[in-house]
Amino acid sequence: VAIGRCLYVCGGWDGHSALSSVERFQPDAMLWRELPSMAHARYGAATASASGRLYVCGGDDGQSTLSSVESFDPGAAAWASLPPMSQQRRNAALAAIAGRLFVFGGDDDQDPLSSLECLDPAAGAWEVLPSMPRPRYTASMTVVAGGIYLCGGYDDDENALSSVERFDPQKKTWEALPSMLQPRHGAAIAVVAGCLYVCGGHGTQEALSSVERFDPASGTWASLAPMSQRRALAA
Repeated sequence: VAIGRCLYVCGGWDGHSALSSVERFQPDAMLWRELPSMAHARYGAATASASGRLYVCGGDDGQSTLSSVESFDPGAAAWASLPPMSQQRRNAALAAIAGRLFVFGGDDDQDPLSSLECLDPAAGAWEVLPSMPRPRYTASMTVVAGGIYLCGGYDDDENALSSVERFDPQKKTWEALPSMLQPRHGAAIAVVAGCLYVCGGHGTQEALSSVERFDPASGTWASLAPMSQRRALAA
């Protein structure tokens, strides 16, 4: 997660256990610095930055799925606990818009989730919003022109999805968009010049090298040159 000119890496899995450690990278100095650890070790958490703070929601501590939420203040170099989400979730998508946090889907270690909830950190309370049209986890999420786009992911039958949905946080409504050209979950996503680029991920049988672009203005997907190698769960 980026805040200002720095990158933050929180928790994860070291091959044996969940981590609570946090590190910050300063590109100008090419230096890593260890920061205060989170209160809870977690992997598969959803992270975002809003109003100069870092937020970490849910995840898994290696024994159970979490509903806990933590916030890091870079100026004070301190973590604070926030109200927990209404349900446990990992592998969810998290968007920050206008200082509010929107958490989409994920799974609770048993089933994929379609639920959506929103936190206003100033008010300190979660609000349950209209659910996604279908459950999904490890979806690719980004924000374009105030709309939140969710692409692909896994469904409740562990099938990779090609479907795409957009949530309007002002109207609190969902809109189905044209599907991607390929089903994929765990894909990398970015926005360039107002268009969505979805790269790689895992398809129905194997990791993908394919890349596709969505133009919100025309509502169409286009296939682009593939990456040099297959990759899923990339950044």
